Amino acid sequence: MRTNLYDQGYWHYASPNFPKSTDPVLGCTHIAFFVRWCAEQDFLDTSITDRAPKELAALLQRELSSSVFFREVMDEAFSAEDLTEEGRRFADRYYEKHYLSDYTRVMKDVYLISDTEENYQKVKAVIDSRYREGEKAQAASQPRWLSFRKKKQR
Repeated sequence: MRTNLYDQGYWHYASPNFPKSTDPVLGCTHIAFFVRWCAEQDFLDTSITDRAPKELAALLQRELSSSVFFREVMDEAFSAEDLTEEGRRFADRYYEKHYLSDYTRVMKDVYLISDTEENYQKVKAVIDSRYREGEKAQAASQPRWLSFRKKKQR
């Protein structure tokens, strides 16, 4: 059993807010898109990449949908344990605090979004932007290293 869960499909499609008669798969699309983005960045932990190399390759080659990968390989659960250290740092800062609001702003809904390449690319653009912002902010907060070059003598 995984701990440190970021999100789980069940939390959404079992919620009273989930639209009745909506396919439960649509309750996972937003999570599946983030997981695919992580896979494209090599942020998935070896516990996933070693267990499902064929499925991962199919996901990355767009032969397997994000939602199918999320349901079949990850059992509809996304946790810190599924990510590399760098992936966890980003997910801790972004997924838990900003992702769902960004997703809803771009897609105009959470649960009625199909897992299509076009929809993924819209969400990917936002995640890419947030990741670059985070990298810049982190770089700006790092201490400047002193230069050890000798001063020119006059």
